[in-house]
Order: sequence, then structure tokens, then C-alpha cells
Amino acid sequence: MEPFTATLEHDVSLLRGLRHSLSSWLEMSGVAAEARAVVLATHEAAANALRHGEGTHSPVTVTARPDGEGSLMVVVRNDGSWKEPAPEPEREGRGLPLMRGLMSDVAVYPGTSVRMRKDL
Repeated sequence: MEPFTATLEHDVSLLRGLRHSLSSWLEMSGVAAEARAVVLATHEAAANALRHGEGTHSPVTVTARPDGEGSLMVVVRNDGSWKEPAPEPEREGRGLPLMRGLMSDVAVYPGTSVRMRKDL
């Protein structure tokens, strides 16, 4: 199975297309049962990278692939640096808890890189 790869130029309007193409790839890959959770967590990670990355306006890349051990690995990456969001308690701060609730493991790396694993 070929890995999934998508590149989002610094534009949140591209997130809808990401959801659609990732859903299709998951279905074709036989992972339809977990598609909703994976798509939602990936969307949230990509939205965070677009909203909170600053400096380079570099594109956000999304990759997904099976790890060969019964899990799906998803990486969302932007080479920019992290920008703290303006405080909006009613709207902000739910992304990482949401991703952690949907995926088996979530790790955040320097810059705006998130690695997620979903056990299948």
C-alpha cells in the first residue's frame, strides 16, 4: 500500500480537501472502521499547524502509512516555529486533548510537528 501524502499551502480552506482525500485513502487501504477518528485528529493537527505556525509560511505536509505492526502512523509537519495563540478560552486549547482522545498515541515535536499512532 502506498503511503498517503498531502501538502497544504498556508491556507485553512484546503482542510476540507485533506479530509476528503484522507478518508478516501483510508477506505481504499481497508481502514474504514477507524477513518472518522483518524481524519478528525489529522484535521485538528493540520489546522493547528496552519494557525499556530509562524515565520516561514511553509506548507504543512501530512503523511499516513501503516507501520507493519497493526497501527497507522500519521505525521503532520510545518517547518515554521510555534506561535502562542491569543487567549480565547471558549475557542482554544481543545486540539491536543481531542487528538489524544481519538488516537492511540500523540507526540508533539519542536516547531509544529505532530506524530500520531492509531492502533487498528
